[in-house]
Amino acid sequence: ATDDATVTSALVELLAEEDAAVREATLIALRTRLQSEKMVEAIQNAQKGIIDAFERERPMIERVHELIEDVNGRVRFNAIDSLSVLVKRFHTESISAVATRLRDEEAWVRRHAAEMLCVALYEAEEAK
Repeated sequence: ATDDATVTSALVELLAEEDAAVREATLIALRTRLQSEKMVEAIQNAQKGIIDAFERERPMIERVHELIEDVNGRVRFNAIDSLSVLVKRFHTESISAVATRLRDEEAWVRRHAAEMLCVALYEAEEAK
């Protein structure tokens, strides 16, 4: 279902819900798409200059970036977690968004953000 553009669009709209539980559940649903092989392929192609597939995902990614600043810690955590593949693949906007949570008021959110960035640094070192 997350491959269907209509379903994804509806899910992105749910990210604006007032209820934090709805935002959190929606992020969990979108995580499947954000961490899919199609997303990895779209990122790799975008890095090679083939950006069509990745551009279709941009509104969803930007909305998830916004939720990294959410008032609810569980929503912030899941937004960070949803971006894990993008961070590991050196998507600079996602890395910057996750880095903003290194000073989060909740230790478990700070720790998760730090772990994600450490993995990206490790992957970068391995790629050398």
